[in-house]
Amino acid sequence: MNRFPHRGQLAICLLLLLAVSCFAAESRTWTSTDGRELNAELVRVEGDSVVVRRVSDWRVFTIPLESLSEADQAYVAGLEKEASPAGPYVVEGAGGFPEGGLVWPDKVEAPGDFEVEILEENNDTGVYRYRAGHFSYTSDIKLARKVVAEFAEVFEATYNAVRATPLDWGIEAPKDGYTVRLFDQLEGFEMAGGIPGSAGTYSPRDRVILVPMASLGVKKSSTGVTLDSQAGHGTLIHEITHQVQHDWMYRLPVWLIEGFAVYIESVPYKRGIFDFGDLEPDEALQAKTGATDEFTIVSPEKLMTMSGADWNANFGTDAFALNRQYASAFLLTYYFAHLDGDGRHLWEALRVFEGVETMPEWNAARKRFDEILLAGRTYDELFDDMQRDYRSEGIKLVGTM
Repeated sequence: MNRFPHRGQLAICLLLLLAVSCFAAESRTWTSTDGRELNAELVRVEGDSVVVRRVSDWRVFTIPLESLSEADQAYVAGLEKEASPAGPYVVEGAGGFPEGGLVWPDKVEAPGDFEVEILEENNDTGVYRYRAGHFSYTSDIKLARKVVAEFAEVFEATYNAVRATPLDWGIEAPKDGYTVRLFDQLEGFEMAGGIPGSAGTYSPRDRVILVPMASLGVKKSSTGVTLDSQAGHGTLIHEITHQVQHDWMYRLPVWLIEGFAVYIESVPYKRGIFDFGDLEPDEALQAKTGATDEFTIVSPEKLMTMSGADWNANFGTDAFALNRQYASAFLLTYYFAHLDGDGRHLWEALRVFEGVETMPEWNAARKRFDEILLAGRTYDELFDDMQRDYRSEGIKLVGTM
């Protein structure tokens, strides 16, 4: 069972929010033009649609106004008329946890208007630098603007996807943009510090992503440098997520840093569009591990108390165990974001790290973070809850390790 609604006349999830009008939650029965009814609370009016939350299960739907009855359209028009001319009417408590729970986007895409700027093309030194959107790219081969624009779409879409999630990361790109180094040959990629066999490596120390051209779909041909638009970008999206989340990397526990990166990596992506509405946790788990019927998760206690050194211990020694860590971190992240109540525990837990600057402050925040997520449960009770809730998602958690 997927907790994200699929597209349909009365089932279209919320798109990336820009300017919207917000109204106090009120339960009422909405009626479509063909007589179907939905008992739901009004969340907000967004352009020519209303965003509502179904009372029975708190699932969020975006409904075109034209598909609603005349009475419902008149009701919405009355609310809009009452809104303050100075700005949108905001429900009491706005700025804190969103009333009614977290609203996740349906589709998020790269902007279609970013331009490619040539910063440097030096045939003597073999240095070629470009700027597109929020990222700057340094390449060891010359690239056409069109090629840069096409692969930059992956970076821009990922940047937007991370910012569009309702966890309030407060992310803004650095003034000079994020830095990406591109390598024509794998040897150059690995000599610069890229992990052999990977599609990209993020270096937190330098805040730079190292990327072999092949993982972008860039290849040489008789006519120059071209791009294979069918190339997969999962691992690269994972590393871009780390770069965009850099300011959180030293605040959050490693399981959430990696689990959220796997989350974004798992959202179906095609041609600059992340389709959050089609994210199925069971399919994501199968893609990551091959598991189809059941899965033995790394225990919540082990994951939530794991240090960065513990996480990295399996690199280069036990690929199977390492892959299980990533999959388990994804399941824990997805659980707290979607299955554990209305997402409040995760949202509130993240807030304890805001403004933390010293080690004593971090230690206190880290302890409070776990307390909020556990919500009075033991680790074993948390796992029991995960087993129960994941059964409805088609995932059977058979034990821990």
